[in-house]
Amino acid sequence: MKIHILNICLFLIFASCQRKTQTTVAVSVQDEMDVVANKIDPSINPADDFFSWANGGWFSAFPMPPSESQWGIEAMVNEEIFQNTINICRNASISNPQLGSIDQKIGDLWATGMDTQAIEKQDITYVEPMLRSISNVRDLRQLVSVIGQMQTHNISPLFYGYVYQDRMASNRYAYYLSQGGISMDAREYYLNKSALHNKIREAYLVYVKKIFTNLGEPPFIAAMHASCVLKIETFLAEKHLSYEELDNPYTSYNKMSIKDLERVTPSVSWRILMNSMTFPLDSVVVENMDYVKHLDKGLKQFSIEDWKCYIKFFYVNSFAAYLPKRFRYPQFDFFGKTIDGRKQKKTQWKFLLEKEENLLGDALGRVFVKDFFIEKSQKRHSAIVDNLKNAFGESIREAAWLSPQTKQHALEKLSMMKKKIGYPHRWKDYASMKIDRKSFVGNIINANQWWYQWQMNKLQVPVDRNEWNITPQEYNAYYSPANNEVVVSAAVLTIPGFEDEQIDDAVMYGYAAASTIGHEMTHGFDLEGKEYDKYGNLNNWWTKQDYQNYLQKAKPLISIFNNQIVVDTFHCRGEATWNENIADLGGVSIALRAFKKTEQYQQGKSIAGFTPLQRFFMGYALAWMSIQTKERLLRNVLNDNHAPPKLRVNAILSNIPEFYEAFNVKQDHRMWLDPHKRVKIW
Repeated sequence: MKIHILNICLFLIFASCQRKTQTTVAVSVQDEMDVVANKIDPSINPADDFFSWANGGWFSAFPMPPSESQWGIEAMVNEEIFQNTINICRNASISNPQLGSIDQKIGDLWATGMDTQAIEKQDITYVEPMLRSISNVRDLRQLVSVIGQMQTHNISPLFYGYVYQDRMASNRYAYYLSQGGISMDAREYYLNKSALHNKIREAYLVYVKKIFTNLGEPPFIAAMHASCVLKIETFLAEKHLSYEELDNPYTSYNKMSIKDLERVTPSVSWRILMNSMTFPLDSVVVENMDYVKHLDKGLKQFSIEDWKCYIKFFYVNSFAAYLPKRFRYPQFDFFGKTIDGRKQKKTQWKFLLEKEENLLGDALGRVFVKDFFIEKSQKRHSAIVDNLKNAFGESIREAAWLSPQTKQHALEKLSMMKKKIGYPHRWKDYASMKIDRKSFVGNIINANQWWYQWQMNKLQVPVDRNEWNITPQEYNAYYSPANNEVVVSAAVLTIPGFEDEQIDDAVMYGYAAASTIGHEMTHGFDLEGKEYDKYGNLNNWWTKQDYQNYLQKAKPLISIFNNQIVVDTFHCRGEATWNENIADLGGVSIALRAFKKTEQYQQGKSIAGFTPLQRFFMGYALAWMSIQTKERLLRNVLNDNHAPPKLRVNAILSNIPEFYEAFNVKQDHRMWLDPHKRVKIW
């Protein structure tokens, strides 16, 4: 089922590249259904605010629902997927599938999640065993043992652990020990002393108190325990590194034996903790040494009773969304309303579809691929990747700032860069995941344990370089430095309401090639990518002079983004978003170079009144068609290494000479950036 896009424009107003004044172009009914022309806001000059011009008509026609904090192209894709998967889940829940089959798991998870009366009746029965274990803790050794047990439920108090390829030897896996332990996902929520952040912390105390009172504690005791939780989480946040600091692959790589780790942090009792995690480890990679030392200090500074309060809340908060409404409603009031700015909860069926995707994503992915991403589409996008690689190779050869030896390394790395487009050819096997009709939260716990086991099992097997870390229906893509590969989901290549063959190359090169494929490719050659060789091992292949030349060319992007106000008085963090901004700029430049070789560009024929060049940039704006609540924007400023979507369009395109040509941007327009300030790297 396809979403029908509302016809919203009778006239399109755009800046002609031949004239200095705006031009009004009449559009036929057929043109109104064009993939990009039907989304513009003709009251805005594209030379002043291209993002709002290209997408504003859609935002006006489809206001953000009160249940959302972010709304746009990703939501459109997800809505289309939901229309397909909801029938799969419903049918599986009312049929009589074979026990242990994937249909049985999908159906039982759906049935228990939709049975809100049973959720209320079962109350906290399925989380009580862990709560009793926490209550029975008497000393530090027992405390860390319980924390290890919580890790097996994929719940990570104190620290966040994960399995990934060893940066120094990408053919084997390693266990990474990272900072964690805070429920609000940015250290600034705890440490910033502004009036706004003080208000958020006050609301957090109210929420934590409600959790404790709903567990049966008297109000005055619950208030004391809430203060204790905030005190401990604030303590942990004090040593959290920023994105920029964690991005350094050398300072965040501290591999050591468990014996050596216990010498540095004796209070943690790592051997006891690892044993209770059911996977005793010989070594770990510590990403933030100051944090684990700080953690060791905290285990001595706070009492056992304080720590018990903290981990009890952390555990219940992790499952609150699956518990009775006395837990899930307060959680939404804080995280949904206060942090994200959503006005109402999502419907249970939509919330449940998201959980089906999170827990059984590959199973649903098979159906999504069958219905939405045919083999012909995969071949088209695979060819686009090849065209971008060729264009990137040309750009590398022309880069005067790169030394000959580094150019050679770059070209070799590019030639060995793998592509994974659309969907995997081998799917995850969920046969051992225990899902039944007994309890929704029980199913969530079982599924979490399966995912934990699946991840930890990697430590015992060779690296699987064919693995996908996203599902085909997930609106996402990534570059893996360890595998030197670009991975792009089928979902991120689709535009709802249109079949793949209906989308012209101009739009597709802007929408998918520039914003996603080219963006991810450049990550192999940026501040992080330069540290990994063509085999995926941590091995810097740039000269010092190359690095200095790169900084000189790229650093002006920091000030460009630092000068952009996102919400209230909060500016975009140019340093935190720098690497992603460079990738955005590189993605547009490389994709544009590749697009210029296509037949559509060379013929120069207009569609719906727009030239191929204009449609390329409109396609790029469509890829970032997204608005957020004020609260969500603040959260992203504090805790995201990506700039807000509007800046990823306007601030980036202001550096592209062809954009000025396409929309006749002049010095008195807001999109204008003085030529000497424009950044070009690739």
